[in-house]
Amino acid sequence: GIWLDETIEENRYETFYRRQVDGNENGSWIALSLKHLGVRWHFFIFLRYLFFYLFSVIGLLVVYAVIRFILGRLNRIDFRTKLMLAFLLVSFPPVLILAYYNQQHVVDRMEDSTIERLAEQTKLVIARLQNQFGINSPYAASQFSDELCSEFASELNVDFNFYFETTLQASSRPEMFNAELLDP
Repeated sequence: GIWLDETIEENRYETFYRRQVDGNENGSWIALSLKHLGVRWHFFIFLRYLFFYLFSVIGLLVVYAVIRFILGRLNRIDFRTKLMLAFLLVSFPPVLILAYYNQQHVVDRMEDSTIERLAEQTKLVIARLQNQFGINSPYAASQFSDELCSEFASELNVDFNFYFETTLQASSRPEMFNAELLDP
C-alpha cells in the first residue's frame, strides 16, 4: 500500500491505497482516508509509544530487582546503582506530571474544537433556514417536519435536531429516535 496526502473540497486528507488481491486483472483498489491530523498528533503518538516502552523497561527492571532481592543478591548496593536509583526517583515524578498536564491539555483542546465546530454548524443551519423561509419567530419554526430537516441536512451535510421549547419538533435523523438510540 501507499500513503498519499490529498485535498478534497478544501479539506486535507491522508489516504492509504492498497491493491485488492482478488485474482482480477483490472486490480481494484481499496482506499482509507483520514482527515489530516498534523504534526502534533504524530508527535503525541510517538510519545505514547516512547512512554509505553519506557514503562515496560522500568517494570522489567523492577521485577528483576525484586527477584535479585528475594534471592539475596541485592544486599550489596554499590555507588553506581544508588546513583541510578536516585536519578530514576528524581526524574520520574516530573514526567508523570507532564503526562497528566499533556492529557488535560489535549482533552481541553478537543472540547474547545468540538464546541467551535458545533457552533459553526449551528450558524450554518440557522442561516440557511432564515434565508430560505425568512423565519425569525419560534412559532413559525415550530412547523418544521422530519422530511424538511432531512432535506436540509443532505444539502448542508450536517445532521441536526430542532427543538420547540423543550420538545423535539423535528430531526434530520428521526430513525435514531425511533430506534431509541437517543432520547428526545
